[in-house]
Amino acid sequence: MNANASIILELTGPLERAVGQDEVAIAWSGEGRLGDLLRQFCRAYPTAAELLGGDAHWAGVDAEYPAGILVIRDSAALAPKMETAIAAGDRLTLMPLISGG
Repeated sequence: MNANASIILELTGPLERAVGQDEVAIAWSGEGRLGDLLRQFCRAYPTAAELLGGDAHWAGVDAEYPAGILVIRDSAALAPKMETAIAAGDRLTLMPLISGG
């Protein structure tokens, strides 16, 4: 897949295990919103969707940003908002926040 016609998602922790690989390419052209990318990712990888709020969470257009997920681009965390701008060619890391002791 042409890198300029996709966004690469690097997966960590439980997302990597759910999908079975550490990186996926999501078809994407131009600019868009982080929320739309997360929705497309969850549709393509239902096992990952369960970790990001479940299918019901992503069914509606007004889904909220999932709790406990950090999205990183160029070593900086993106604003945790569905409206955050992204673009084809981006390489993002999805990092679930894990707590416990």
